[in-house]
This record gives sequence, structure tokens and C-alpha cells, in this order.
Amino acid sequence: MADEYYGYVGTLLKVNLTDMTVEKIPTNTYDTDKWIGGRGLGSIIQWTECPTTAGALDPENVLTFLTGSLTGTMLDGGRTFVQAVSPAGYPDTGSFARSSFGSSFAPEMKFAGYDGIIFMGKAPYPVYFYINDDIAEIRDARDLWGMDNFAVQNELYRRSGNKAKIASIGPAGEHMSMFSTILSDESSATGMGSFGAVMGSKNLKAISIQGTGSVKVADPQGLLDLVEYTQNLCCRKLYETTPEAPANSYVGSWQASLPLTDTDLYKEARDPEGKLEIAYTGCYSCPWGGCGYGVRFKDGSGMSLGQLRCTEAIPVSAESAACGEYVGRAHMKRLTLNERLGLSDCNTWFQGLDPIFQAGNILTEENTGIDWTNFGTEDFTRELMYSVAYQSTEVGAAIAKGWRYFLEEYIGTPEAKYFYRAIRGIRNSPKHNGGGVCGWYIPGAYLAPGLLRFATSNLNATDIRCTGAETYLLFGSNGDLLPPGSDEWQALVDGNSTKLFGSPQVYEDIRNWDWESDSIAPFCKWNHQFKALDDSLIFCYIAMSAMGIYSNYTEGHEGDFDIPKKLFKVVTGIDFGEEEEAAFGERMFLLERAILTRQGCDRNDDLLFDEVYQEYSAENLENSFYQTETGLTKEHYEKMLDAWYEVMGFDVATGMPKVSTFEAAGVPEIADRLVSEYGVQLPA
Repeated sequence: MADEYYGYVGTLLKVNLTDMTVEKIPTNTYDTDKWIGGRGLGSIIQWTECPTTAGALDPENVLTFLTGSLTGTMLDGGRTFVQAVSPAGYPDTGSFARSSFGSSFAPEMKFAGYDGIIFMGKAPYPVYFYINDDIAEIRDARDLWGMDNFAVQNELYRRSGNKAKIASIGPAGEHMSMFSTILSDESSATGMGSFGAVMGSKNLKAISIQGTGSVKVADPQGLLDLVEYTQNLCCRKLYETTPEAPANSYVGSWQASLPLTDTDLYKEARDPEGKLEIAYTGCYSCPWGGCGYGVRFKDGSGMSLGQLRCTEAIPVSAESAACGEYVGRAHMKRLTLNERLGLSDCNTWFQGLDPIFQAGNILTEENTGIDWTNFGTEDFTRELMYSVAYQSTEVGAAIAKGWRYFLEEYIGTPEAKYFYRAIRGIRNSPKHNGGGVCGWYIPGAYLAPGLLRFATSNLNATDIRCTGAETYLLFGSNGDLLPPGSDEWQALVDGNSTKLFGSPQVYEDIRNWDWESDSIAPFCKWNHQFKALDDSLIFCYIAMSAMGIYSNYTEGHEGDFDIPKKLFKVVTGIDFGEEEEAAFGERMFLLERAILTRQGCDRNDDLLFDEVYQEYSAENLENSFYQTETGLTKEHYEKMLDAWYEVMGFDVATGMPKVSTFEAAGVPEIADRLVSEYGVQLPA
């Protein structure tokens, strides 16, 4: 990094909670020229600072909150990247993980003068971390401990002013539940990784930030021009905007998964006699209005019914199908209570317990401490959520350790596997979520490569970015403006496939579920590397994907896959071509793989659990959304995995990166350390 910082503010905060000290260090201590920021910077900090022996809830665990080079500019880069050793993954906890949350927390951190915060150790009593420009100090939070997220954030607003940006944990984090989250602005949370528990283990209740600075960019006019250009790529034209389809509803948008106009809440808000009003909500500098919406009462009290953001659409949609009310007040109350308690919405959708409940005599008041006769009611759900957050009942404590633990505790092994369809993710692997996701999650949703991307992801817990978002956007439906199957649509997807992989055949093979295709491995490599760059620049990953794939403004509706390097150049002044872009993605993925390798991960952790083959059998797929007769076998998958190892430069037998691969990526020192310090026998 040059002496003149563009896109960065040049300082990290290193907080030792054990010693109650705060140190300001240069951001380039961790070589931002090589690791950029966000996910890349957090990973190299973890590699450098965190002992291999550190458990997720040990004081030695290192917890980072990082921004990216695009954060705090006019671009929609509002996410904060959080990384640490995660407690998720029963029974083999203690694997490096990541998550992120939106809102305005990361931009405010940049405005205060910091590119990130590194937390180490454990405070002797509950504390919160206070930042106001140059002031950065650890403050007593004993009077805040025990408060829910809304209460503690409101109290910190009272102390610091309502312009502060706050991230906090609720009771679930304090009690170190596997489903605990970190919440910002009462609606944006780290849905994966159980990082609320990590904060709780460090006696860290909250972080409050205020800043009055700014972020220098290398080319201000170029940034203005590029902001307009990117907005045109991902938004509808104005004449297509209506109250029912706002400007943010670009074709293929995330919000399309939960159309606001179909919800019971929307109908009530549109009713002149209704008592509710709705507004779209988004992260800092969001160009398309937001991926969620908030609901409040019209009585002038300012009382809110809550907000629905991003992936909350998924469990709510499934829950709606189960109870017949499509996103009504009951759903918003449950989501709001989750946010207050600091629980993951996707993991605590308790309708997934229905098959177990229906089986009879498994869950009783005697063996769980909860009356199950009211199962499925609002009162029951509230009681169960409190018991999971506070671990106040036997069943609550069991669920708080993860769905797999719960299944084995109450149903037994191997009988637990028969409830796989109700509660997925019961795999014994430290690299994936042994906690599982209740009800809705299918690894590899949309198309075939998702299964391989899910299994080979470097993320502990289910990787939303590896369930097929790029596959869906690249090869799937683009909505009513460009109907799938039309000549124009076919030309677009063929062009995208050719642009990325040199041939339209990649699209054909993947869409036709050709498990033996040579196209799947390079597609997955591209996906992993593309997301590594996106997460290190820190840009909205839905918008980034869409901008490369589709536009309402361009001839032939073509997007622009060069967006990442264009953004990086106007902000930082650093120009890198396609080779440098691919090299960074490869280097980033290798670093994360090295962290997992030193923690003992190998080929066994890239294998699918047996229930997936049943889920993706020919019979099930033929009668499903996918409508294909091509089922997946273990032989198919392992052949795909071998091919992926080959294109990644990994050893097929062990699943470990080769020494030569680290050398080719320009990071031989990582291989050297794996061998000399950690005793890993890397293949040549």
C-alpha cells in the first residue's frame, strides 16, 4: 500500500480484552497489496494471529470486524466482514469461519478512521467497545449484560447519540448458543458462524461507532461515473418502476424470492383502513432500495412491527406455506423476537420439528421441560425461542448446541438420520454446519455445481454464496422482462457462458444436470474465486452477481463481468487485469484452505453426507422443481471432486493443496509454515 491511502483509511484497532488495552496499527501490517481487505484481510490476520490450538470459545480466539476498500464510498459496500474460529459444527467444533452483516456499521468504521477491529483475549467482566473518531476505548457493560439487542442498542443510542452505529449480542450470545448472531441496526445480522457466542465468550456485549471522517478515492469523477453505470446495470428503468415493482426490483433480484405485493402485510398496508405502513430498507448507499422492508404502525407512535431482510425471506416463505398466512404479523413478531434474543432466523424455524412431533412420544413435557400440546402456535414458538436463547430447559439447551446434537440426544443414532429431510445438515464435519439448518436448506439448490461448491466451500456452516446464486442468475430465470427459453435469453446465457468459460456448452451441461461434464469443476473454481474477490472488496454480493450477468439498459441485456476491477481502480488507483483478478481469488482461497488444513481438514471434509444422494436420486429429482431424470450417485460426485482438485492444483488422494500450487500463487511462505511449524505433509 502506498503512503497515500485511497480506499483505505490506513489504521486497524488491535484490542486485547484480557489486558484491557487498545493499540492502533497500520492496516498494511498485513499486506493489503496482496490481501486487499474484508475477507482477505481477515483471513491473513487469522493465519498470523490465531493459535492453531485456540478453541472457538477460548480467550485465544481472534475475532475480526473488517471493512473493504470500497466501503464508505458511494458504492453499495455496506457489509461488515466477521471472522473467527467458530463453535458451529458439532461434534467437531473449532473451525475457521466467516459471516457478514449489512447496514451502515462498516462505513461508519471507515468514517471514524479505521479499516477494521481485531479482538483478542477475554475481558474480566462484561464490556463494550466505544469508538468516536480518535477515541477508542473499552467501557464497562455490566449494567448492559442481560439486555436484549434492542434494549442495549437503544441504551447505547441514548449514551452516544442516535447517529452511532452499533453491533451487539443478545441473550443467545451471552449464553453461547450455536445459533447466536451479532446484530446491527436492529435488523442486519451475522447469520452463520455462531459469532454471537464468540463475542459472549469474550464478555464483549457491543461495539458502538461514530465517525466524522471520509474515505479518499483515487478518481472521484470516475467513481461518480461508475456509480451511475453500476446503478444502470442492476436497476429497472424509471418507466418500469411502480409502487408494486420499485426501482430496486432488478430482474433476478433477491427480493423476487419474496414478492412484497403478495404478502398479507402489504395488503393490510395498502388498505386505507389498515393500521400498518411498509417501507423498503437497505444497507449504506444501496442503489436499488434494499433487500428487505420494515413495518410500523400508522398511529404515530413510531412503534415498529419489525424488519424483514435478505435471507429471512427463505424461512418465512417456508413457514408461510406451513401455516397458511403469507408473511403476516405472526411472522414479523417471530423475526423480531429472534433479533431481540440474537438468534439466527434460518436456524430457528421450528416448523421443521413437525415430523418429529407427529411421530409421537419423542418430545414430551417430561423429557424436554416444554408443553408440546400447543406446538406450532405463537405462544409455543415464543416459549421455545426463549428456552433456546437462555438454555433454560433441557430441550432448549439441546437445540442451542445444534440440530444434530438435538437429534442424537432425543432420537438417537442412527435413527436421527431418518429426520434428515426435516432438519438438514447432520453431517459430522468441522468444515460444515453440524448445527444444520432447519426446514428449508438444500445444499446445491438450483443446479448441479451447487453441490460441489457447497462441499468444497472453505466456510464452516452452510455457505449461502455456494448454494447457487451465481448459477441461478447466470443460467436461470431472468424474470418477465426476459423470459427463460426465449431467443434473447438463450443468446444472453450463451454469451455469459462463452465469456467466462470459452464455450456455451458449459451452460448446457450444467443446466442439463450432466454430472459427468468437464464443465462443472472450472465453473466451481470460478465461483469460489469470484466470491473471494467480491468479499474482499466488500460489495453487495447479490448486486455484484447481477451486474455481471444482466442489464435492462445494454444491448442484448449484457452485464459487465469487469465490474470488480473497474471499481477497485477508481477507488484505489490500482489497476489489475484478468490474470491479477484470477490470481487474487486463487491466493485467497488457498489461504483459507491452509487455515483449514492446519486444523486437520482433508478430502474427507469435502465429501457429501450419504443422505444427499437420496435427496438427489433420479426419482426425487424427476418429481421435483428440477424435473430431471439424472440422479446423483456417489461415483458421480467423487469424479466431480477429483476433477475439481485437478483444476485447483490440489492432491486428489488427500484433498490438500500442493506445494507447487502455493508457489505458483506467489505465497510459498504459507506452504513453508504448514510444513515446518504445523508438521503437515503437503504433496509436492
